[in-house]
Amino acid sequence: MTDGVTVAVDRNADDGSRLPIKQGPRAPRAQSDLPRWAGATAWLVAAAVLVAVQWRSVAPVFRADEVGNLGNAYLFAHPDATWMLAANSYMPGTSMLLTPVWWVTSDPEVAYRIAVIIVALVGLLTILPLRAIAREVGAPPRVATVLAAIVVVAPSRALESNYVWGENLLVLCVAVAVLLLLRLDIASPGRTPVYLGAVAGTTFLAHGRALPFALAVLVVGAVLLRGRLKDAAAVVASGVAVLGVAYGLHRYIGSTIYLEDERVGKTLNDIAHVDVASYLGLAAGQLWYTVAAWAGLTVIGGAALLARARRESWRGPAAAVSVVLVAMSAAVPLLLANGETVNGRAHVFIYGRYLDAFLIPLAVIGLVMLWRGVPRVLPWVVVVLGAIGGLGAAWMLQAEVPAESGDWIVAPAHVAGVAHLMRIDATDAWPASWWAVTMLGLVPALVVALLARWRVACIAAVAIGAIGLTLYSDTVKFDRFEQQYRVAPLQVEALAGVDTDIVLYGDIASPQVLANGNEFTYWATPRAFVYMDTARDTSGVELFIANLDSEFAAEHGASPLVGTIIGNSATWVMPGELHDELDSQGRVLHRRED
Repeated sequence: MTDGVTVAVDRNADDGSRLPIKQGPRAPRAQSDLPRWAGATAWLVAAAVLVAVQWRSVAPVFRADEVGNLGNAYLFAHPDATWMLAANSYMPGTSMLLTPVWWVTSDPEVAYRIAVIIVALVGLLTILPLRAIAREVGAPPRVATVLAAIVVVAPSRALESNYVWGENLLVLCVAVAVLLLLRLDIASPGRTPVYLGAVAGTTFLAHGRALPFALAVLVVGAVLLRGRLKDAAAVVASGVAVLGVAYGLHRYIGSTIYLEDERVGKTLNDIAHVDVASYLGLAAGQLWYTVAAWAGLTVIGGAALLARARRESWRGPAAAVSVVLVAMSAAVPLLLANGETVNGRAHVFIYGRYLDAFLIPLAVIGLVMLWRGVPRVLPWVVVVLGAIGGLGAAWMLQAEVPAESGDWIVAPAHVAGVAHLMRIDATDAWPASWWAVTMLGLVPALVVALLARWRVACIAAVAIGAIGLTLYSDTVKFDRFEQQYRVAPLQVEALAGVDTDIVLYGDIASPQVLANGNEFTYWATPRAFVYMDTARDTSGVELFIANLDSEFAAEHGASPLVGTIIGNSATWVMPGELHDELDSQGRVLHRRED
């Protein structure tokens, strides 16, 4: 019995484990499908959207994340590299894919363009596991392809292809892990336990944030197979092996090309100093964000997953996936709920990037549910939940970063799904009220609720809205916010034409060097950039970046290069042949004599 709801079951489901769907008067037949051209068109449209998104991604924006991933790849390609980066190291999954880039070019601009294309391709390939998840919950083949493509072009997904970081690989691995869990045949698992453990470990290889997810998958996988000790051991053993390799590579990177690596300690310290009020506010913000960014699809998908878990008496794969995703949903606010993290950064209160990667499988399940038919009340319940979360988020935002104040920032990359509503600078047009922002953000979910009875119109509206908001946000928000960052630093560009065998040094006494050292390291390539302690031997120094009032520069008669004075620092050249050569070219700035 299903409490008066008729259940439509995919005819390919021999075990009766498909999700229960309300079979309304406008619901499709279980096996109705789209024309043959629909699947190919979906791939082409998704590819075109991702090309449009990353078209203007010509240089790194994030000096820690992006340069970190490219630096890891450079180390793998050139183990004798002299790179030395600041901040904390990043997991090497994406970097392993990018390693060949540094074998074919040493030009940082060309390397970035190739790298961002590779990352976008990884995002496009996510259609494959998402399509398989859609098939698993009852979507016909070409419908499944179209629905998976819609998820990939949604703002929360597509806009992450603007950057060279681990998000796309993480999403791909998470989707595969969820798929393997859903397909786990407890009675006859075959080789799935080994694959499941390995993929769970690979999520950690892709991104350090996935460690709780990986551990949860290993635990629930072993619990599901507790009656088959050999298979349960296979899940744990393969997972632990990959986790060990991932951590070993992380430590190798951190000890080789980083000044210091305190990521683990910082994360544990953040969790230890969680503020309860902030945690609750952030949890409300996470709830609002997932409803607003995904038009309620993730919550609809979650409800369907719980329905399947109930049919399995809470002992099957659906229950396992539910436990993993609930655990991740509870863990994410822990990473943000401390005063240092939230201070002045408005996007932290509705920070969607951390949780998105783990809920995306629910978005495709939600789309399948809309295709097959959902109880009319469910989308409205989702809107109400979003409104509750929105009220909590707006209250928290107004208390911590008042809308009328200009003393806060929003980085659109961290709130991609709602970036169209955000103010990215003081001149930006926006609703000027957090209450208005959170309520306007629910419009897509409201549209889904209104159109849910007409599946084709509803899915079409979601697809059109996803593509439209992605392209709008990319052009009006992302590109405008990032254009000032997607350039090589002038203090390195000024060395064009100078022999790249001449090392560029950076005075560690200069705040500019410490703050921008990653950029200097990246853009100086193939020239080596080396941090310089002026108290040690500096006899080989010819070029260096230092403060304008640098005692080292004054003592050695160094001169700044034309066009390199940025703030309180400049690129300096020491007296000698190089100085004379650059001076003859009019590239040396002379001090005025009083």
